[in-house]
Amino acid sequence: MKDAEDMYRRALTGLEKALGPEHPSTLNTVNNLGSLYWNQGKMKDAEDMCRRALTGYEKALGPEHMETLDKRYNLGLLYKKRSMFENAVQQFEFAVQGFTKTLGPEHPKTVEASNALERVKSIRREGRGVKVGSSAARFCISIGQAIRSTIVDVQQGSLHE
Repeated sequence: MKDAEDMYRRALTGLEKALGPEHPSTLNTVNNLGSLYWNQGKMKDAEDMCRRALTGYEKALGPEHMETLDKRYNLGLLYKKRSMFENAVQQFEFAVQGFTKTLGPEHPKTVEASNALERVKSIRREGRGVKVGSSAARFCISIGQAIRSTIVDVQQGSLHE
């Protein structure tokens, strides 16, 4: 995978020089590098590349172009994977609106994006995907510690009624 990363980096440098940073071919390579980072588990690097591709496509092709909407949807998937649910909802909502306007509400891309949006909203409602370090996570940890402490006290016979 390191070879692929080096190849994409060299290609990106050459495309930026030859075509410019906002040319669709350059942006495609940026997006591919982001996908590679995602597959490598380098989620912050993947996010940086996905955001760069999205910004470039918005400038080059407009916010409602299919390439732009696809990149926005992909960024939503990345945010979902990173448990950044508010960001995911924003990206999915925009993608759903754009796909609906461009392709219609019954198109498979629109339906797929709508389903992704509803899944993220459901996760958020149910409280799944609580981030470590959040107040909810700290609360759950403290409850778990209290329960373990009580169990130990009961097992040792030190808990008196």
